[in-house]
Amino acid sequence: MDHTGGLVIVEVEKIQEAEEVSKNDPAVLEGKFEYVVHPWEPFFIGSIAKKKGVMSYAK
Repeated sequence: MDHTGGLVIVEVEKIQEAEEVSKNDPAVLEGKFEYVVHPWEPFFIGSIAKKKGVMSYAK
């Protein structure tokens, strides 16, 4: 493992929006990174509001 890559968390209504953001990342477009998109729901202790998001990371 070379420890390169990145992580992006975006708040979107639909997973397709996160796909658009990820596939249009300059590093992805240049072929430096590939991306993977995963649905994600953060949990914060003591938080009443719960938001859905999407996590995208480069590999």
